[in-house]
Amino acid sequence: MSAMKISRGIGVLPNLITIGNGICGFAALVKLMKVHPGTEPFSDVDLHLFTGAAWLVMLGMLFDVFDGRVARLSGATSNIGAQLDSLCDLVTFGLVPALMVVRLNVTQSPQWQYLVWFFCLAYFLGAMLRLARFNDENEHDEAAHLPVRRLPGALPRSCCFSVTPRSVSSASSRRLPPGCRLKRCVSL
Repeated sequence: MSAMKISRGIGVLPNLITIGNGICGFAALVKLMKVHPGTEPFSDVDLHLFTGAAWLVMLGMLFDVFDGRVARLSGATSNIGAQLDSLCDLVTFGLVPALMVVRLNVTQSPQWQYLVWFFCLAYFLGAMLRLARFNDENEHDEAAHLPVRRLPGALPRSCCFSVTPRSVSSASSRRLPPGCRLKRCVSL
């Protein structure tokens, strides 16, 4: 195998990892759209869909941690890879968390739903603008790619959308899979 083919193969790997992040975001959106709200508390099926979406966001975080590192270690950084990474991040860490909070609050009063919608829109737009700014200022060194510089807000995301062992579910008193509960809070 020639050196050209090997370098192309190595160059594709970071983009495939990034696409894994995008697939996680898309799959989480599909799960959230399958939720049939309207009754409080949520059904067991709905809670499993929320939990599955939260796990997919966490899996997307793993892909996001490794895609840039693999690209920089293999010398395969590219502008298209950076743009692809930001688009996938926007879906997985901007759109999915905002939609999850909106979907968790559809059984509340209309006034509360409008307030939640407004704050979720603000979060999503902030994530979009931050990623656009990151792309504009993009540098290829490791320090420029720390999560704090990329998409701030990991703490509220992880708080609102985490699946934690033995945490109390505010959405339902029904039992989830052993050891897991969907933790819900509003920290926007």
